[in-house]
Order: sequence, then C-alpha cells, then structure tokens
Amino acid sequence: MGLRLIENEIGEKNGRTVRTLLQKAMPSGGRDTPGSNLAHFFTFTPSHRFCREKYLTAATYISSRAFTSSLLSAVPNLGHDPDAYPILIPGVDSLNHARAHPVSWVVSGKKDSYNDQGYTIAIVHHIAVAQGQELHNNYGPKPNAELVLGYGFSLPHNPDDTIILKLGGFESQRWEIGRDARNVKNLWLEILSNFLGPEGGEPTYEDILEAALSLQDMTEKLLGRLPQRNIPESHTVRPEVVAMFHNYIGGMTGSLIEISEFTLIPIM
Repeated sequence: MGLRLIENEIGEKNGRTVRTLLQKAMPSGGRDTPGSNLAHFFTFTPSHRFCREKYLTAATYISSRAFTSSLLSAVPNLGHDPDAYPILIPGVDSLNHARAHPVSWVVSGKKDSYNDQGYTIAIVHHIAVAQGQELHNNYGPKPNAELVLGYGFSLPHNPDDTIILKLGGFESQRWEIGRDARNVKNLWLEILSNFLGPEGGEPTYEDILEAALSLQDMTEKLLGRLPQRNIPESHTVRPEVVAMFHNYIGGMTGSLIEISEFTLIPIM
C-alpha cells in the first residue's frame, strides 16, 4: 500500500509546498491518478458510514494499487480512456515496483467464474526468479512526482524524473524535461525564437547569448523556489517521508542544474 501523509506532515510548510510542487510537476497536474475517482466504489455505500479517515484510506488503496479498466478489454491499453474507471486485480495489485524489470502483462479472453467480462491477466517474468525471491511488477518509467502522489514511495536518483517548464504567456506550451536535460531542445528553441526578429532567420551570436542567459535565469529562479532539503529535527516526520522528500527535491534540483548546464553548450 502507498504511504499516506499524516496530519502533522501535511501541515508542515515544506510538506504543503512539496505536495503543490508534485502536482504541478505531473503533466496531468495530478488529475489522472487512479485515486482521483472514487465514485465507482462508493455509489452504494450508506452515507452514515462515510468518514474522512475511511475516505483517505480507500483513496490510498486505489491510487497505489488500481489499474484502469481498459486493461481488461478486447484491445488492452493503459491510455486515457474517458470511459475507463479504476479496478483492483487481487494478487497482481500487490506486487512492488522494480524499475526496468523485464515483465509482460498478458491479457486473454478465457472465460472464468470470477470474471464476468471473461478477461484474465498474467504477469510474465522474462528473467529467472529463484524460489523464495520476491516477485516484482514494472509500473513503467515514472518520475518521483507520480510515484509519490500515486503510489506513496520514491526512488533515489530516479533516471525517469521529469520537470515541467513553461514560459510566460497564455499560449506558451508546457515542456516536460527529463534528466540529463532530455527533451530540453524544444524549450530552448522556443526561448531562442523570442529573440529573433519577425522575419526569423539564423540566430546571431547575440541572440544565442541572450536566450542562454534567459534560460539560466529561469532555472536559477526555480532553484531558489525549491524547499530546503533539510527537515528540522524538531518536526515529527517519519523517515520514509523524509526519504521521499529528499528524493523528489534532489531530482528536481539535479534536473534544473542539468538544464542550466545545457545553456553552456551554444555559448561556447
């Protein structure tokens, strides 16, 4: 089950800031996590049985374990189907994540007495697993922002970490930049285009220098806005939450530094 923040951890200034940063860091803004829709599970639950603690517990179960219903269909997929809803698959939903672990999800239409739709799923491991060794699933390449919000854990030095950057202006596009400044080129070209004349053309050395300084200024300001990585000892925060906090902030810090270093290339 995913780790859920308790009241004193949410109430901390850093905790609130990190939650906001995590939601902004996800391309969907955190709206597409499985736990964001619980209506299907509570439709027939008597209202007198509702309470905040039960709701948060159920949301944690669903966000950390649920799959999309489109997985068990004639054309299995994990895309954003507007008609899909979160489902729990006992056994499969209990496997922990192992990044880059070679597994396949095999869906078949064999009818059984437990599945009215007639679809079954199997997790096929492509490496040998010794007796007594833990079986893992692979949730796919996910940044720590998504792992923390949806699953309640994070990975140290996560190569799949990303950061969302957007230039000022209503029509500016949001750019998802990965580690080692992956995909930063499109953001760079958008910034550079702002320094070219209306006719466009080849950028001059001065254009490149101004664009590079602009990108560096952006990353430096964002670095300054990140919460400090140290949590004072007087605050009652569990070690697991401290680790998630450090892993996330460390990934964002590293990504911004790498983007800033990218600006050195066109200047040289």
